[in-house]
Amino acid sequence: MLTILVFWLAAIFISFGLFAPRNATVTAALFVSALSVSKARNDRAGGAMLIYTMLQNGLLVVADACKVIQESLESRIHDPDEPEKVVKVIGDPLDDAFDGFRYGVYSYQYPANKPLALRIAPVFTGGSYARRRGLL
Repeated sequence: MLTILVFWLAAIFISFGLFAPRNATVTAALFVSALSVSKARNDRAGGAMLIYTMLQNGLLVVADACKVIQESLESRIHDPDEPEKVVKVIGDPLDDAFDGFRYGVYSYQYPANKPLALRIAPVFTGGSYARRRGLL
């Protein structure tokens, strides 16, 4: 499935390059944006501790409308061998909801590094090349 998704996205990006007028900046920007991916944080123990600490300190509030998130937080069981970890229950939709919530809180609390496309954007827009070409 991942192979099909990668092929499909590559076909979309390549088609833009094939049918657009030749422009090195656009081609480079499309190529770089196709490569910019950030890795998710998979630390279940750290994510669980962050969520529970934020809930205790009042820094995180789960709305009444989020019943699934509330149920998933209430139903998580700590690992008896490693108390700081939360037991992973394969096939449990509440565990998946907890993981999604944990990813969201972790991403909000600790933002990821800028994607490569944003790190090199000043080269294309803010440099002397752009001023000489009248792009600024």
